[in-house]
Amino acid sequence: MLMTLRKLLKDVLTENDGQSYCPVRVFAAALSTPTVILFVTGFSRAIYQDHFNGLDLATAFSTMCAGFAALGAGVAVKSFSDNRSRDDATHG
Repeated sequence: MLMTLRKLLKDVLTENDGQSYCPVRVFAAALSTPTVILFVTGFSRAIYQDHFNGLDLATAFSTMCAGFAALGAGVAVKSFSDNRSRDDATHG
């Protein structure tokens, strides 16, 4: 299980070659991890203190998902451009 998590983390943080770490992906992970922890903590605290508001939860969750989608799109564009620049350098 631990080896699977390590492989997943390396795949998420490295570029297409699987060896060099991508600064964009590392930055995205550095932003995403505390965001998810803060969201879960705040949601749990609101339920525990009986201050749950479904509209606030939906707004926060949709905003968080939109941010993750934007990060994913940025990484996908960067990944596409990495492949193209490597192919041009190899075949050019």
